[in-house]
Amino acid sequence: MSSNRIIKERMPIETIYINRLEEKVPISKLKLTIRRVFGQCGTIISIEANSSLKRRGQVFVTYSKKEESKAAIERFQDFRLFRNPIKVSYAHSTSDKILRLNGEMDKIQERRRLRKKRANAAAAAFAIAAKKQHMKSTNHSETPIAPTTPVKAQGTLNVTEWKLLPPHNVLLLQGISSQHTKDTICKIFESSNGFTNVRYVGVRRLAFIEFEIEAMATACLETIEGMIQQEFGNDALLSYAKK
Repeated sequence: MSSNRIIKERMPIETIYINRLEEKVPISKLKLTIRRVFGQCGTIISIEANSSLKRRGQVFVTYSKKEESKAAIERFQDFRLFRNPIKVSYAHSTSDKILRLNGEMDKIQERRRLRKKRANAAAAAFAIAAKKQHMKSTNHSETPIAPTTPVKAQGTLNVTEWKLLPPHNVLLLQGISSQHTKDTICKIFESSNGFTNVRYVGVRRLAFIEFEIEAMATACLETIEGMIQQEFGNDALLSYAKK
C-alpha cells in the first residue's frame, strides 16, 4: 500500500503509528532510537511504547505539526530499523497531548467518558461470562474445597489482610515459582479484558499486573484467582496492589 493511499484513507494528524519493530529491543533503547531517527522530521512531543506482549513492536509518535508527521510517513516507510523494514501510518485518532495543546479539553473528557463506558461494559460482560464458567466448573468438580484458615503470604501480611486491600487497577502476584518469567506471566493474563502490562520483579518473586481501569482488574481477579496456585505454585497469591 502506497503512502498516498494511507494518507487518503486516514485524515492527516500529528500522531503516527509505527509497527513491525524488533520486539526484543528494550523500551528505553527503542524510544531513544525512535527519537533520534524520527526527530529528523520535526519536533516530537511524545513517544508511546508498551512492553506487553500484545503491544510489542509498536510505537506511537506525536509531532507538533501535521506537516512533520506527513514527512515522517513519506521518508521512513519500509525503512530498516533494528534490521526490520518498518511500517508507518497515521494513527486512528488525535493524541490527547495535541488536544490539550489546542485547548480542546471537552474532547479529551468526552473521549475518557467513552473509554470508561466501553471498558465498564466489557468488564461487566466478561465478569458475568467468567462467573457462569466458574459455577459450571465448580458443579462438575470433585476437588474438595480448601480450608479458609489464613496462611502467611510474603512479608508479615497474611492472605486475609491482602484480600482486604481496596480495589485498584493494578493487581499484585506474589510467591511466583522460580520457573516463571515475565513472558509466561504475560501469556496467562494477556487474554483478560483491559490488560496492559506486567512489571516483573524476579528477585522478589512478584509481578504487578496492570489494567486500564479497576473494574477490569476486578473481573480478572475474580476469574483467575482460583487457578493461581495451579499456575504459579503453592505459595502464589493474587490480590490488589497497594495504592
